Amino acid sequence: MVRKAAAPAAPKARLSAQARRLQIMDSATALIVGRGLAHCTLDEVAVAAGISKALIYRHFSSRDELLKALLEHEFAVLRGRGLGAFAPDAPFEHVVRVSTRRAFEYLHERGAILRELFSDRSAIELLQERDRKERLQSTRFFVEKSIRTYEVPPEVAQVIAVITINAPAAAARGLRRFGFAPDMSAEVWSEFVLGGWAAVARRFATAPRATGKPALSTSDMDLSNPHRKNPKRSVAKATGKRASPRR
Repeated sequence: MVRKAAAPAAPKARLSAQARRLQIMDSATALIVGRGLAHCTLDEVAVAAGISKALIYRHFSSRDELLKALLEHEFAVLRGRGLGAFAPDAPFEHVVRVSTRRAFEYLHERGAILRELFSDRSAIELLQERDRKERLQSTRFFVEKSIRTYEVPPEVAQVIAVITINAPAAAARGLRRFGFAPDMSAEVWSEFVLGGWAAVARRFATAPRATGKPALSTSDMDLSNPHRKNPKRSVAKATGKRASPRR
């Protein structure tokens, strides 16, 4: 019996430039998470992606360019889950719960690659500028929203907004290590934040001003500098309450 010759294998479909670029970035992400940032060279990424070195250099001329592209991608993902998706009149509780859940989900899924990228010196300049802008927008959003909702002084609103925005990133890795799922972490943190806001409102609610001076608005505040040592007004001055003496 004469065997028929096997049909030739169909040629692989060529990826578009955009699809190839995404494939390279996905391979780089897996390599960084699996082996660490030190192993992210264009040569090693090419091997991981199953492509030639010549091909990877068509899309990324250097390691720095690849790392910056990965950072841009992460910022794009964050923007897709960010505060811009909320209507201006969305209830504050809804904003807190949904944004917190999105933050913990993102950190659970992408936290490892984000930590590695944050540690690379070549990406620090881009990171600092983009991260500063993203955090400034988020901080201003929460400050203005909380002032309208709880009628607290802007200085108080800013303190709580900065803590609320930054705490999930600081805690996510530890929560994951102890086995807490992102949905549970988000639910507990949301309750903590909302309860805290209610307590802060009772303590620092804006009272009528005997001086007749208007309250400090968010436009008067330096939200771009979280490390400033001398804010324009202290919480005590804004509320007319003295700090409790140390015991």
